[in-house]
Amino acid sequence: RKTIGAECNYGVRFNGELGVDYMIVGLAKEVEKRMNAVGVKGAKVTLKLKQRKPNAPPPPKFLGHGSCFNISKSMDINS
Repeated sequence: RKTIGAECNYGVRFNGELGVDYMIVGLAKEVEKRMNAVGVKGAKVTLKLKQRKPNAPPPPKFLGHGSCFNISKSMDINS
């Protein structure tokens, strides 16, 4: 397996910084669990974000993300 990750992009609504922290920690724990299950260590971390476009209409799908900017940043990690 080349990549191991976890994503959640449906039904996510943050109510301040604590919600963001809670989501990041939850996703990190899930990735850690998956990596431990197959006995691998990571070499790179990628963070993907969706930022609502200004003046975007409500999403057509209930709790969907609608019209967004997709932002992705990657970084090598020293092991």
